[in-house]
Amino acid sequence: MENNTSIFEQLASSLPIEERKALLLKINKSLKLHESTEDYTRHEIPRKELEIKVKNDIESSSWFERFIIKIYSFFTGKNTVDYFLKRKLHHLKKSLISINGPSYFDPECKKLSGRLASDIYSLYVLAVPLRKFFKVIWYDTDFIESVYSTLISEMIHTKKNTIYDFVSLEEMESIFADTGDKNQI
Repeated sequence: MENNTSIFEQLASSLPIEERKALLLKINKSLKLHESTEDYTRHEIPRKELEIKVKNDIESSSWFERFIIKIYSFFTGKNTVDYFLKRKLHHLKKSLISINGPSYFDPECKKLSGRLASDIYSLYVLAVPLRKFFKVIWYDTDFIESVYSTLISEMIHTKKNTIYDFVSLEEMESIFADTGDKNQI
């Protein structure tokens, strides 16, 4: 461990003071993620940088996609960057919907879909005939008690009525002789 520390100290000592302070700040920030909200804030990319990145993406796309983008921008007079971003966002939404399938939530209008209501109604239709049956069962405490005792007896397989069924008298005496404490028994 000392060898690793000495290597780190050697590397840190070779840095100028400003870089050492910056490194120390980065280490402190990485160790205190929950205290710093700076890492989680949204950073806007300047418009020029965004246009450069999008133009590179357009150039790397297929010839047909470039053709569609140029035709659209020619006829509408809109910027190719804005159309490309709009098109990519649309494709991303479609791919998310196709991966997850139809959802209970509509991301376009930020509301619950009709599928949720129909599924809840179908669950209700299936549960209504069972209502009277469960009502009779849950209000009859003797029946529930007998069901639980039957389940427990089937799980244990043997009935235990006294303390000697769990631990024999000889075992209790040996435990008390070894420890001298009746709580251990």
